[in-house]
Amino acid sequence: MSLEAVSGLNVTLVDNKEYYENSIAVLPALTAVSVEESLTIGKQLLIKHVFYLNSTRFIHDNVKEVTSRKVILDNETLFFDYLVICTGSSYRSEIKSATNGPEFRANDLIRDSTSLKAAKKIVVVGGGIVGVELVSEIVTKFPEKDISLIDSKDLLMKRMKKKVSRMAQKWLESQGVKVILNCRVTQSKTNHRKLYLDNGTKIKNIDKIYWCTGTTPNTSFMNKHFSHILTRSGHIEVNDFLQVLGYKNIFAAGDVTHWLEEKTAERALVHSSLISEHIKR
Repeated sequence: MSLEAVSGLNVTLVDNKEYYENSIAVLPALTAVSVEESLTIGKQLLIKHVFYLNSTRFIHDNVKEVTSRKVILDNETLFFDYLVICTGSSYRSEIKSATNGPEFRANDLIRDSTSLKAAKKIVVVGGGIVGVELVSEIVTKFPEKDISLIDSKDLLMKRMKKKVSRMAQKWLESQGVKVILNCRVTQSKTNHRKLYLDNGTKIKNIDKIYWCTGTTPNTSFMNKHFSHILTRSGHIEVNDFLQVLGYKNIFAAGDVTHWLEEKTAERALVHSSLISEHIKR
């Protein structure tokens, strides 16, 4: 259930973007074979908050800092009884964007899918679920391209069952993808089209590189008052009910939590239901 459905709650959503981005549709949009396909997917991908919110107040602003009782924005201060932190994460590549306007984000996706279509040699660095899904989308839509997938671990999607990892690698290789494991990658400082692998290999003349090496949680606004419950990676430590450690009225969900799990849309829905039910009580 959503917090809007809980009787008696006055809910406020604060976001530095005007829209919700459906993460499930991002990779299909990035790998669209035409501008028309990008636009079609974009309509499902980017949804302005005002279009789906009913009783919830929406504030388009940036969060500067948080205390145990208030949220300080650039333009106002909000006091709360309950706080839910779900500020997501940042990515090194175009898979996630800090673009504020949906029109700008849509243009970014179209520009990136166009450059992918023109690319002949593609390297994806990072063999987690995002990297594997991205390579799968590319090789399915553009089987003629030279595609490499590189990961520092000995298995793709290391947190998945070994059988799943090996099946994924076998299928990708059957489609012509070069899967390179147990290798770390650095990019040339003078030539962005060249990568160095720590096994001594060089990959040159790359037309497009996607960095799928993990996310950085968007929790810098917690540093001033909550640094004691942030991990070294910036994730928020929570208990089994997703309450921030030491604070019964503050919750965290999604990519910002320290839980060791795949940060998928499915898990975000589980987090949402758990928090809503707890607040309802």
